[in-house]
Amino acid sequence: MDRKACAALLQTKLRIPRPRPGLVLRPRLLERLDAGLQGRLTLVSAPAGFGKTTLLAAWAAHCGGGESLPLGGTAGLGGVSPPLPGEAGLGVAAAARGAAGLGGETPPPRVAWLSLDEGDNDAGRFLRYLVAALQGVAGGTWEDTGAALDAPQPAIEAVEAALVNEAAALPAPTVLVLDDYHLIEARPVHEALAFLVSHLPPQVHLVIATRADPPLPLARLRARGQLTELRQADLRFTPAEAAEFLNRTMGLRLAPAHVEALAARTEGWIAGLQLAALSLHGHEDATAFVRAFSGKDRFILDYLAEEVLARQPEAVQTFLLRTSILDQLCGPLCDALGCSAGQAMLEELERANLFIVPLDCERRWYRYHQLFSDLLRKRLRQSQPELEPELHRRASAWHEAHGSAISAVDHALAARDFERAARLAAACAEALWGEGRQSTLWRWLGALPADVVRRWPRLAIVEALLRFTAGRIADAEASLSAVEGALPGEAAELRGMAAAVRAYIAYMRGDVPAVMRHCGEAQAYLPPGDSVWHSLVATAWADACASQGDLAEAGRSYQQAAASGQAAGSPFAVLMASIKHTTRQRMQGHLRLAAEECARQLQLASASGLAKADRAAAIHALWGEILCQWDDLDAALEHVGQGRELAERGSNLLVIGWCCLCQ
Repeated sequence: MDRKACAALLQTKLRIPRPRPGLVLRPRLLERLDAGLQGRLTLVSAPAGFGKTTLLAAWAAHCGGGESLPLGGTAGLGGVSPPLPGEAGLGVAAAARGAAGLGGETPPPRVAWLSLDEGDNDAGRFLRYLVAALQGVAGGTWEDTGAALDAPQPAIEAVEAALVNEAAALPAPTVLVLDDYHLIEARPVHEALAFLVSHLPPQVHLVIATRADPPLPLARLRARGQLTELRQADLRFTPAEAAEFLNRTMGLRLAPAHVEALAARTEGWIAGLQLAALSLHGHEDATAFVRAFSGKDRFILDYLAEEVLARQPEAVQTFLLRTSILDQLCGPLCDALGCSAGQAMLEELERANLFIVPLDCERRWYRYHQLFSDLLRKRLRQSQPELEPELHRRASAWHEAHGSAISAVDHALAARDFERAARLAAACAEALWGEGRQSTLWRWLGALPADVVRRWPRLAIVEALLRFTAGRIADAEASLSAVEGALPGEAAELRGMAAAVRAYIAYMRGDVPAVMRHCGEAQAYLPPGDSVWHSLVATAWADACASQGDLAEAGRSYQQAAASGQAAGSPFAVLMASIKHTTRQRMQGHLRLAAEECARQLQLASASGLAKADRAAAIHALWGEILCQWDDLDAALEHVGQGRELAERGSNLLVIGWCCLCQ
């Protein structure tokens, strides 16, 4: 699979989930959302099942309609619910324009939507999807942002700056909704979003739906009146809303005492009420059911999983359990899992309001409500534990055939089919490393057994390279030792790759003769051309020459290493060589030249999206040393402090030690 296949965009992530009829009218929340347009950020933060996505999708779908808006938080299920008296004239567009102070002639806000998943922890991918979401509603070419994204090594800071500048030219107010932000854990993504929150123009309003507060400057925004918050206490159903939902939307005829009891025991938790209502449809004695409906959340979920699923026809149960392993469903993918007539079944589940959410207007892609998905997966493991791995293997094969490498690897890992996962990972590992997506590689390698990684030498050598660049020299050497003995005689390129990494390790251990020996082996085995491996060899050779006093040859080799890394599209390799060269310049007393090189290298790191990486940490440490020699201690401590923070974030022990010595 090539890089384009690894980075393919899913259009369903950019589509607003369709609001469903029959949702409980919640004008108090509508008014809060409208009023929030005056600030920079609206945060909708609550546990699972409180209707965050449903509320925002309904609000977004009608943002420019000026019509009655049936908002609610029932996971998109239920029957038709007409407006209550006095609410039919509630106009979203007018409210939004008035709240934002835009006036009657200003166009209503357009809504861009991005549904996040674990794969969006890569900052480059996150920003690419974000720009695609904005472009989808705002139109235009977004040429500057597109150019920054399409660069061989996209610079996160450059993409952010271009995005902000082009957003400032939008002629109409725009709302950007980021759904399921709790799936984002990567600091670079949080930092990118914090930058956008601080710098987006006033006509762009950000809405975040999440289960946990994101690490953004919320306190500062709150103090400045720029933050609107909807939390669990705001989203839970009131007793009146619970009665409306249970008796009108779900078609029950419960006595007020029963409604009050269910509302109290679920504490207004919307998904719990929905599960209770579905189970109540199969009980004649509502009083007995309500009396028995108690316990903490996990017990409620276990009980309702048994009750709801047990009442479904066998064919529906089989389909639900088999497809529960999927994050997104389409007919052909369901068929690949051994289901028959997958598309027809998906449409039937939607009609039956059985916890399924359409992701596009064409009714091709769906997803299960997350709570229901969790229940189904638990039941699958309990009832058919042997089936789950086979389903993941089939999903992996389908994704591989359709060009989604990351999903293919993830499903293979979930199936514990480690050979398949390693094969797929090995096919794109070098490309991902070159793109700076080390976090994905670390996640895969952390899930793969060491003996399986060793059976895929290319992947094992990339693992050694990852460990080396993180400063874990002993671990890198162990990885190489494990793989080298198993290489077949004809594996010349692999031997050259291993020798390149080993030459660099040898220099770090002070064994100059070994450096030269390994460099010679690598040059003999590697095919001609420019690559990461050629860059590593040239860097190690330059180090050895410098140690022997041949500074002219060292300088030429450092430049060759940087050129090879540049040609191979690897800023990591470029910075490794450049930092070494600059260190030699400092040691020779060429402080001003070395300082200028540090500045250039930080620019390269920023342009390559590596400003927060451990390569940048080493540059800061080196610059701090130079400033210290100039007796500029305040600036020196600032650079060394930045370097140490970045090194600790990346667990680079070598650079951490360097920064500590500088301090």
